[in-house]
Parts: sequence; C-alpha cells; structure tokens
Amino acid sequence: MDFEHIMQIVLECLIGWDPQTQTCESGIFGDVEAYGLAVKEQARYTLHAHMILWIKNFSDIRRLLFSKDLNERTAARK
Repeated sequence: MDFEHIMQIVLECLIGWDPQTQTCESGIFGDVEAYGLAVKEQARYTLHAHMILWIKNFSDIRRLLFSKDLNERTAARK
C-alpha cells in the first residue's frame, strides 16, 4: 500500500498526470501524453518501478538540443 501511494504521488505531483481525465498538466518532464509502468520485486522483497513516458514534441526538442547551430541549441535549453 505504501508503494502504491508513493507511485501515485510521483505520477500526480512530479509528472503532473491526472488519473481522472487521463491527461497531464505540465510536470517536471513537460507535457506527458502517456506513460507505461512496470513494478518489479527485488530479491529482498522490495518493490521498484520502471517507467516510460511519452513526452509531447520530444523529437522536436531533441533535434533542437543536438542541432549543429549553437543559437538553436542555446534557445532549446532555455
């Protein structure tokens, strides 16, 4: 139960995911369109999670961050 509550806090407060509307307000990673979550158990019976996030316009942001043009890279970082 504690782990479930912690994951709910991570999703709602850090990522900005609203479970009622299945949408995201801007969180620490920007606008998340969807997420995938896998919870696993370690040898000592402690839980941990692996998460994948689909971030809106990520490919455009990535292209700008690794641009050959210094001005584009600087603007993308801001």
